[in-house]
Amino acid sequence: MIDTTRYALGALAVLVAVIVAGCAGGTSDGPTVAAPESFRSKVIEIRSDAAQAGASDAQLAELDAAIAAEKVTLETATEAANRAADCMSAAGIPAEVRIDTAASGYRTPLYVATLPPEMDEDTAMALVDGCDRREQYFVSLAYQTQPTAKDAESALVEERTPNLIECLQDHGREVPADATQDELVRLALAYLEEQFDSGVAPELVIDCLAIAGIDAA
Repeated sequence: MIDTTRYALGALAVLVAVIVAGCAGGTSDGPTVAAPESFRSKVIEIRSDAAQAGASDAQLAELDAAIAAEKVTLETATEAANRAADCMSAAGIPAEVRIDTAASGYRTPLYVATLPPEMDEDTAMALVDGCDRREQYFVSLAYQTQPTAKDAESALVEERTPNLIECLQDHGREVPADATQDELVRLALAYLEEQFDSGVAPELVIDCLAIAGIDAA
């Protein structure tokens, strides 16, 4: 049996499929508040993509409401996720919705779908993806990229930046005094890549981002 847990995030959907049990962020130069009009324009683009992708009338209506209100509520995102889960269950793929709370405190609906062993995996995943995009992907994309989501994560990264700097310096990395959050994340990712390239055993790899509690996926 294979479980999948999916979030729609940015331009990508994070999909993890693991045997027996199944499980996304970004950084900025500091807390920023996106102008409402900027987010409205983004949702207009998302709405256009959704229409071209064959999104359901319900999802399109939710995006229209988001354009008007310049925000997507948790309730709306949850309703969309529930429709996707219902669609999957109707197709023979049991699914349920859970609310994930990120370290930043931002709450995001996600669905967990269990692919039945008697169904071909490619067929099942195609059904899951079809339900996802038809019922919730675009709403979730808007929900997770709206200003409140970005602000919550940016504040978290700022709070944990000292831990990241300490880890990098403890392991001999030179950290410029005026390094931005983005630059610090790039330094940590570069250090991580160097370790993998040099053949360091996975269990010995130092991941300063993880140590600092920052998700840069």
